[in-house]
Amino acid sequence: HRVAARIALGAGAHDIAFSDDSRTAFVTNKAAGTVSVIDVPSLTVAREIPTGRSPGRVAFSRIARAAYVTDALDGSVTVLDAERREVVTRIATEPGVGGIAFDRKGRFGFAWNPDNDELAIVDAAQNRVVQTGHMDKGPDQVTFSDTLAYVRHSGTDTVLMIPLDQIGTLDKNGTLDRWAKG
Repeated sequence: HRVAARIALGAGAHDIAFSDDSRTAFVTNKAAGTVSVIDVPSLTVAREIPTGRSPGRVAFSRIARAAYVTDALDGSVTVLDAERREVVTRIATEPGVGGIAFDRKGRFGFAWNPDNDELAIVDAAQNRVVQTGHMDKGPDQVTFSDTLAYVRHSGTDTVLMIPLDQIGTLDKNGTLDRWAKG
């Protein structure tokens, strides 16, 4: 029960996510436009990675072995490889994207946008948006059970439940399920 180290980070608000083996921490530096990659065993900053104008939230996908960083100003999700500690790709979403959370398997990332009431689902196996949908007022949190994603909204008492086995599937008319836009 003591402080193990103090690590200097970039300016601004921070969000943190750990790799699945807990050996790497990814910390956003909102005002600096970077993510600090921290080597946990040595408690040192291994790398500072520019990710956009205003990195906000970060989540880790164990399937992709990558951290996904949202940027509300750029309207993007930047993918950072955990081993190489570099940018893999940037996924376009919409300006205002607030955060991202992955299902328990690490396959699907749900990126919510409270500014335009949208949800974008990122497939970590393909690093692309596979589905989007309009939500109730102000989606601001997503959490998961083994079979469902629960989307909370700040502007209403609604919690939307999305079956994970229907992500990216087509309905009988050959289109994505009823809440999806494309």
